[in-house]
Amino acid sequence: MLRPANRPDPVARRRRNLAAAIGLAVTACGVAPSFAQSASEAGAWVVACDNADRCASLNVRAATTGPAEPSRVCFYRDPSQGEAPTIHLTLADPVAARANGATRASRFLRIAGPAQTTRPFPLVERAAQRWEVPAAFVPAVISELLDGGEAELLDAGGRVLERLAMEGIDEALRMVEETTARSAGTDRPAAPESVVTAPLPRVGAATMPSPAVLDLRRATCGAARGDPLVGYRLIGDASSPDRTLWVTACAAADGRPRALFVVETRDGSATAMDFDRRDGGDPASGAGLVDFPEFEPGRGLLRETWHAPARAATGGACIVERLRGWTGRSFELIQERRSFACADSRAFWLAITYQRPHATPATHAFPAAAAFATPCERTSR
Repeated sequence: MLRPANRPDPVARRRRNLAAAIGLAVTACGVAPSFAQSASEAGAWVVACDNADRCASLNVRAATTGPAEPSRVCFYRDPSQGEAPTIHLTLADPVAARANGATRASRFLRIAGPAQTTRPFPLVERAAQRWEVPAAFVPAVISELLDGGEAELLDAGGRVLERLAMEGIDEALRMVEETTARSAGTDRPAAPESVVTAPLPRVGAATMPSPAVLDLRRATCGAARGDPLVGYRLIGDASSPDRTLWVTACAAADGRPRALFVVETRDGSATAMDFDRRDGGDPASGAGLVDFPEFEPGRGLLRETWHAPARAATGGACIVERLRGWTGRSFELIQERRSFACADSRAFWLAITYQRPHATPATHAFPAAAAFATPCERTSR
């Protein structure tokens, strides 16, 4: 359940909580609790954890000075990667142009406490506007936050570009500690298996959908508007597939784009594709329907973005993004992200609530450096 923002704790409590957060115990990889139970707020921070207790703490409050849209600081804790979290920054200010052979722009992080201002820590640039605190400096950065204060973003000349509010960071990291403590000592289910996706070959142009497929489309989407049905071979050879996946546009009453996925067997019967939604399905989604679909049959990937109407309490819509992979048998969930409005929060952030390893068929294209994203951001596609 979401918690209200808390007042800053005394120094002693900050030291205890932050020190405990550095040494969180390794926890189980199991089924994720409901998002409302794993998403929390603390001061300027929001916290969310996924199915393997990988937790991210992100600042969502505007900077005390600097651009209107603040830089984002992310404390990311993956129990399988050691005791200390990693610290990532997505900067609001664009990186200076590098012309005439100029060296890479430099950015530094400094913690300005009530009593003193510490030395600046160099940041490592991972991509344009995306930086990371080197692992060797992470313990020192967290230690110097124990006395409170703000994080200052500096340029190479020592000029303060931005000050970021750190209020509530101790409480945010304490929430991470509580999440891992809940699963300590319980039976540990096996980690989710990797998803290896398979391509979906197109069926020949001469292959036509059965009357049952057309009837199901008509019952789900209304009168046919000439939207084509595209077929993909699931199992079998090209001339005689055991099953055929038919995909067609099927717009909702409110005009949002949707696609209907129907499976036809050799006897001509048709059933809507069963999609795993973990939480029993979404109120506005029917069997076989995918909202705002992005389908890549060559890689066996399917993305959807479902959202409910805006909530009066938060002013934002509950948004759920899901990535699924075709394994040769079914579309299995690979990753899910949810907005904090789903947990009745005004903070806008699509937090990862479920993820598992996956691999897709090799392609000739390689990801560019700009595709890198911190664990708190939307992942690259």
